[in-house]
Amino acid sequence: PESALDLARPGAVARLTAASLPEPVLARVASVDTRIDPRTRTFIARALVDNADGSLKPGMQVTALIEGPERTVIAVPDIAVQEEGDASFVFIAPAARGDQPAKAERRPITVGQRRDGYVEILSGLKPGEQIITEGLVRLRPGQPVRIANAGQGGAGGRPGASGGPPPRTGG
Repeated sequence: PESALDLARPGAVARLTAASLPEPVLARVASVDTRIDPRTRTFIARALVDNADGSLKPGMQVTALIEGPERTVIAVPDIAVQEEGDASFVFIAPAARGDQPAKAERRPITVGQRRDGYVEILSGLKPGEQIITEGLVRLRPGQPVRIANAGQGGAGGRPGASGGPPPRTGG
């Protein structure tokens, strides 16, 4: 896709996977077309791969993932992201204060990439904030919430970076 154009540079590493391959095969990007298809918003990149063992066959369908620089992102389960028109938001559960229970807070966010059931959060959340993933249909700002699975961390890092998805909270 067009969004990967900055990664697809000659010399970049591509990891090729196919249903019939037991392990990914590494390739190097050799060239990138100079045009993007206006209909599909995709471009063609050509990669060279050592196929001495003949595991790749002509006409085989493979998926290529071009590896970019490693980065740390805030990511939340996609079920936590609510959308209204062009706006996106999540509900967070700030820590309870004294006798007061945690109360749901609606937070506007800017989303980035979506992958494997998670959404990258570009702005609007800080690492470690507790997001609410259950009971969202009836949840309203200011409503008391009960935190389940406390102690597993919150938003931040890559999916699973803290040993699993962010904690669930119920409303």
